[in-house]
Order: sequence, then C-alpha cells, then structure tokens
Amino acid sequence: MLKNTISSVFKCKQSIFNKPLFTSNISRNFSITNNHFVATNTSALSPEQFQEEMKKEGITRGYIVYDAKEKKLIASHPLFEDLGKFITNDKRDFLNHEGVFFQIGPKSGLLFAAFLHKSNRGIPHGGVRFWKYNNMEDYVRDGLRLSLGMTRKNALAGLYWGGGKGIVQKTNANVDYSDDKVRDVIFSEYGEFLTSLKGGYYGAEDVGLTTKDCDRMYTKSRFVSCLSPPLGSGNPSSFTAIGTVCGMEAAVNFLGLGDLTGKKIVVQGAGNVASYIIEELVKRNAGQIIATDIDPKLIEKRREQFKNHPNVQLKVVEPGDLSIFEEPCDIFAPSALGGILNSTTIPKLNCKIVCGAANNQLLDPVVHDKMLQERGIIYVPDYVNNRMGIVNCANEVFGYIAHDEAIYRHFGRDWDNSVFVIVSKILQASKEKNIPTGLAANQLADELSNVENPIIGHRGWQIVKSLVEEGWAKQ
Repeated sequence: MLKNTISSVFKCKQSIFNKPLFTSNISRNFSITNNHFVATNTSALSPEQFQEEMKKEGITRGYIVYDAKEKKLIASHPLFEDLGKFITNDKRDFLNHEGVFFQIGPKSGLLFAAFLHKSNRGIPHGGVRFWKYNNMEDYVRDGLRLSLGMTRKNALAGLYWGGGKGIVQKTNANVDYSDDKVRDVIFSEYGEFLTSLKGGYYGAEDVGLTTKDCDRMYTKSRFVSCLSPPLGSGNPSSFTAIGTVCGMEAAVNFLGLGDLTGKKIVVQGAGNVASYIIEELVKRNAGQIIATDIDPKLIEKRREQFKNHPNVQLKVVEPGDLSIFEEPCDIFAPSALGGILNSTTIPKLNCKIVCGAANNQLLDPVVHDKMLQERGIIYVPDYVNNRMGIVNCANEVFGYIAHDEAIYRHFGRDWDNSVFVIVSKILQASKEKNIPTGLAANQLADELSNVENPIIGHRGWQIVKSLVEEGWAKQ
C-alpha cells in the first residue's frame, strides 16, 4: 500500500526526464574565472539532469574522495571524476574535504549527498538540508561550504566532532513535501544512506527538516542526532538564541559600551530563534527592539507574544524591502535567511555591530567580510555564536543532565570555549592583525580543528577509505 502511495505521489516527477537532457559523452572542459574554478559541463547540470546521467551509466551511487596526504582525487566513475575536478580545483569552498558521497533514493528518486570535511577532531557531524538547487555547482558548493563551516563551528565550540553536511535535493515535481507519507519515504531512505556510510557521517536537523524527520532517519540509522524527546534533545532554538545574545554582549563589551542595557537592536526575522532572541534581549533590559518579517501571520503572533513589552516593535515588510538595513541601531541581528550581507545591503547598514543567528550571512565570505571591516562595523561571525544547535544535539549519545554544565558553560565567561570568550578573542585578533573578523575566526577555528581527537582521531577518514576499498558505489 505504502509503495503504491509513494509511486503515485512521485509519478509526476518523471515528466522532468521526458526530453533528452545531456549527452552521455560528456566533454571535459574547464576554465578559471576570478580565482573561482568554473566547470563548463557536469557542474552546470541540474541535479535532476545529473541523476539522468547516472541512470544512463547504470549507476545509483558514486563518490569523490580526496587523499590530502597523496594529493590525489579518487572518483568512483568518470562522471564523478568530472565533478571531482570541479570540486578540488575550487578555491572558495574546497579545503581538503575528505569525501563526498551521492546516492539516488530508490523510491523517492531524490539525489542524496553527504559531504565529509575533516575527521581528525572527530567523526563529521552536521545537519541534513532539504533544499532545491538549480545546478550541481550550487549543490556541491553549498555542501562544501556548510561542511567546512561545521568543522569550524564544532572546533570553536570545543566539540570533538568533525564537520559534515547532508543534502537532499527537492525536485521540480509537483509533490507535496509536507505529506507525512512522502517524508516517511524520503528520510527513512536517507537514514538507510547514512547507515550505508557506516558511521562516516552523523546527520542532524537543518533547513527544511524537523526533529520528526530526524526521527524518521533514526528508524533506519543510528548515525543521526537532534531527535525528538524523549529519544533526543529536541528543538535547540532557545539555546541558539542565548548563544547569539552572548555574542552581542561580547561585541558590546569589546567596544567599551558596557552591556546590552538600553541598546537599540534590530532583529531581521521573527521566526522561532528570533522570538527567543527578543525574549533574551528583554531580560537583559535592552532598549528599543525592532523585529521585521515578510510573514504577516508570524508578526501577528509575535505581537501577541510581546504585547506587554512596549519597547518591542514588530513590522511586516515586503520581500525585497531593504529599509530595515538603514535603521539606526547599536546592533543589527540577521536571524532569517543567509546571504543578506552583500554589496547592496552593507552600504546601507547604520549600526555599530552585526551579530545574528542566521547561517551564512555573508554572501561572499571574503569580499563582504572585508567590506564590513572597511566600514568600521564589528561583525560577529555567525558560526561562532549560533553554535548551540549542534552543541545541544551532538552529544545526545552521552545522556542528559538537568542544567547540564556541558551546555551552560557556553553561556559563561570563564570557560575557554564559551561564546563570550571566543568572540572576544576573535575581535582582539582582528584588531591586532588588522584583518576582518571572519578571517580572524577562520584562522582560530582552523588552528583548533587540527587538534587530534585523543581516542578516535581520523576515524572518519579510515571509514571513507574502507568504503572505497569495499566497493561502496557498486553495492
């Protein structure tokens, strides 16, 4: 019955593949543009077209593995060798990633991937993203960047985990992805994919997923975290908000402005994490708090939530309305979508500090990091202060304690890896070296990420090599 249901739900997807999409004799032409490696073939395909090429070659799995010691690319098939050349020659997002594994879901027909960055500090761990990408370049760049970001986030948080990221491609098909039966298939299949990797990557919740989806993966794999209570730690939004506010406190302190009392703060976004940020700011006696969102229902919900706090102002804005960037304030807190700090918005900013909970706030992590420095705006790198999602769920396997010190030490000022201490170190290094804060954060994170796990350092790389040796792609 379930198989028939899923077949009927996904059958409309087949229309995507009706026309010839790309020749199986793929030419291998590449070019270098502005220090970014651009492939003129495989990376330009849509993920659906890439899947069609896999089908033409009679394969449902593939991998790209990079042996940093030997400086050698290992690909399971010429199709993946093509993509591997694009990945390993990229100068922006690739940093000796240990492996990328792909599979087409047997029933869902969706393209799964696991990006494994670095495992000397621990097994790669990070969320699974359910998103639509227009081409394979965007697909792999996002996976590379996000897995690298997880290595750095975990290292700065003092966690003995490496960096990993999962991706599930949404298709163009007219499928209701909110349907429980559809999600049962998709994420149980991704769980099977995780299990096939034999613990080389631990999945977790990310954009497009809920803890219930993690539960679905868990039905087929033990290599997943962020499970619903009582199995797991549940939604970490409140902890993420506290960590973000600790980052604000560190930045304000660094500038010699005391604490958050009386400060004017603009929060872009009014979602779950943003609402907790507002709560924390109210507790800390912040002055005026302005929050915006494009969703009128969400703003109405927040107005009801904060109706007894006249200093909290909530506004509905139209998509593309950038006026909030020009609002004079002490702190601007991006807490919705990524990529919103760019060449258009940064010149509009009228604040002393940028510190928010959104991921990947800088559209270009080099250009726009430097642009903020040139404008004299203190930027707190997002992966430093929004760490609490992974902190909350990474160590679920070790059990639970009320008011767990392993959680709450991140909010203090004594522990070497607390948000406040790490942000203060980054801002000081930025000042002393006259470098952007994002670069200072990356340098500190990369240094800490080289620390060996005293028990299972490089275990992930050992698993990757064993998967290659055992013929994973042909299983």
